[in-house]
Amino acid sequence: MPEFCTCGAQLPDDARFCHKCGKSQRPDPVPEAEESATDLTQRAVPAAAPTISGAMAAADTSITVGFDNPFALRASFFAASMAVLLDLMPILNLFAVLWALGAGFAAVMIYKRRTGQGLSVRNGAKLGWITGVLTLVLLTVLLTVMVVIIATNWPMMRELLVSRAGQDPRMAELLRVIEDRNLLLTVMPVSLVLTFSLFAGACVAGGALGAKVTSKD
Repeated sequence: MPEFCTCGAQLPDDARFCHKCGKSQRPDPVPEAEESATDLTQRAVPAAAPTISGAMAAADTSITVGFDNPFALRASFFAASMAVLLDLMPILNLFAVLWALGAGFAAVMIYKRRTGQGLSVRNGAKLGWITGVLTLVLLTVLLTVMVVIIATNWPMMRELLVSRAGQDPRMAELLRVIEDRNLLLTVMPVSLVLTFSLFAGACVAGGALGAKVTSKD
């Protein structure tokens, strides 16, 4: 203990306070070490929320697929365009159903590549359905253009069909259907319905197969 206070007064033994100025004569307690800035930051900031990547990955298979999904629409349109392009090529058009099946499968693969999201078998089938609808739309547009071209240049097209009718029975049958309006009005709707059913069914099967295959990756 000091004998004199800082004010100059002499202190008695074991004095706790100066009798003159009242200053405490006990040594100040050692303050606890202040928390570091890192500790304060860690205490102020709550622990980071657990990552949701695993939850998102699990939810990828329950995504809604429809015409309002831009990624699904783009993937389906690209796959449908490739299928129609193959259908327009000689010899290759004999495998039209196979191209439709591949279009549904390709649409799912393209969708997963663009979004990184897998699809359930049900959503894969929906994506295949969209691909089938777009395939029919593209084929209908091309068929309409062909009909307009044929109607505009019918005399020349008729001579061409007549010249080839002797070599190819299909040309003779086509010429007969075109010239018979009643038969044409009957054949066209039935052909469109059968074509749509065939292509849409193949695309749906391809989409479901693609979803099943990609879900195992």
